[in-house]
Amino acid sequence: MVAIAAAGLLSAAQAQELKTVRIGVVNLSTDVAFYIAEKPWIFQAGGAQGRFHLLRFRRQNDRALGSGALDAGGGATSAGLYNAVERGIELRIVADKE
Repeated sequence: MVAIAAAGLLSAAQAQELKTVRIGVVNLSTDVAFYIAEKPWIFQAGGAQGRFHLLRFRRQNDRALGSGALDAGGGATSAGLYNAVERGIELRIVADKE
């Protein structure tokens, strides 16, 4: 019984230590990778939990990512991306598709 209680306390403590990752989505099929990563064995295994922010337009991602309001989001090469690079905004680009 003590082992079960200790395991419960340990998992509760681990849940409190998870870093929240703010993710911008527009609910397109291309956002599926974020929803798959939300599964506990991916995000939580890395010490994180996803918090999704529904955006009306994909271009809102560029502004939110550049200002630090979001940690991750999908997108494509666009004027917003080129403007962010020109202004020196730190970005990390990960290609998840061909």
